[in-house]
Amino acid sequence: GELLSRLSRLRRDVSVRAERTTRDRARLTWMWDVTNLADKRIVRNNQRGVNSRFYRPGPYGPMEQQASSFVEWYFEEIR
Repeated sequence: GELLSRLSRLRRDVSVRAERTTRDRARLTWMWDVTNLADKRIVRNNQRGVNSRFYRPGPYGPMEQQASSFVEWYFEEIR
């Protein structure tokens, strides 16, 4: 009676959660795929620019402070 009813509700709840998780996973997977494709295009185009005969390296920009600090640290370490 009561135990079977509780088990039935639990089984239904688990099934509903599993279905929701599968849908959420599909939505997240789609977003990751779209993001990865966009990132791949950005990186490919960036590399194409760096490989260009017109590319000249310049100073780090204001938003690249961490990269600049890392490079300075690295060069100090290898000296």
